Amino acid sequence: MGLFGKNAGAGQDGARHWTNVIKNSGPGGLLLWRQPEEDFNTDSTLVVMPGESAVFVSQGTIEQVFESGTYQLSTQNYPFITRLRSILTGGVSTFHCAVYFVRKADSREIRWGTATPIQVRDKVWGIYTSARARGAYRVRIEDPAVFLEKLTGGNIPFQFQEQLEDYFSREFQSKIKSAISRFLNSRQEELIGIDAFLDELSGEITPT
Repeated sequence: MGLFGKNAGAGQDGARHWTNVIKNSGPGGLLLWRQPEEDFNTDSTLVVMPGESAVFVSQGTIEQVFESGTYQLSTQNYPFITRLRSILTGGVSTFHCAVYFVRKADSREIRWGTATPIQVRDKVWGIYTSARARGAYRVRIEDPAVFLEKLTGGNIPFQFQEQLEDYFSREFQSKIKSAISRFLNSRQEELIGIDAFLDELSGEITPT
């Protein structure tokens, strides 16, 4: 696991510090990384790399999501900064906000398998048998705001691929098993030839 730098605040000299360039400088392979500093100059530059988004959060509310590109965060361009601006230090206006960078590229493969056998009745031969299934899928974050709100919450500094795998394993394993069981038990063909219907079975699982 990586380390997370402490949040910006009062330094050893008692003065507050802010950053002028906001970018994702976290370890590679992270799905989510929180910018350590939280005080930003209103003339700061935001750099969002391809395949990621930047989510600005203030007091538990998502203010704005920035897609890939370079932005000059002037108060004229982004009214929410004017509203958040509350600190005057050395004549420079700053605003306080938490910034999360969310990676939107496909995750690596997440493997799944049925922990226990599925009981299935072969309609042709009139016998019961056990079946197992396994496969893999990838996850792509389409809506960074929903990902931050629903899957992670706002109090974590970073999230790795392994944490995403754990979440989806808990969330989907039982649903996948139920979908497979319904599909197999609805077939009128003998189960020995079920491989011919794998594409159809995949279609049944996808919406889960």
